Amino acid sequence: VPFHCSVEEALCLSGKLMQLSQQLEELLSDEEQLARILDLVVACEVEALSSKSSSSAAVTTYLSSLLELAEGAKQQINHFVKPTSVLETFSFALSELRHRYSGGISLAKHY
Repeated sequence: VPFHCSVEEALCLSGKLMQLSQQLEELLSDEEQLARILDLVVACEVEALSSKSSSSAAVTTYLSSLLELAEGAKQQINHFVKPTSVLETFSFALSELRHRYSGGISLAKHY
């Protein structure tokens, strides 16, 4: 079903999206905030999978790989890589990591 809205609603939504984008850009300009965002992603994954982590080798390996991925992203921040590039690379790698382990664990059930 296509999404329909009035021109006024579309402009309002565009304005809100621009504000959110600007807020995210401000957060990303602070290296510590970006590191906290990465830590939060890891913490959310750990929490979502905590009941399975001790009984599943796939979950343990996934979480270990995720931690390595986040730490690598933080190293990039410290080496003056653009924050947006760090976040984009991390997001893509996280998607690939999830896909790689999708047969062994189901993340969708935990959110």
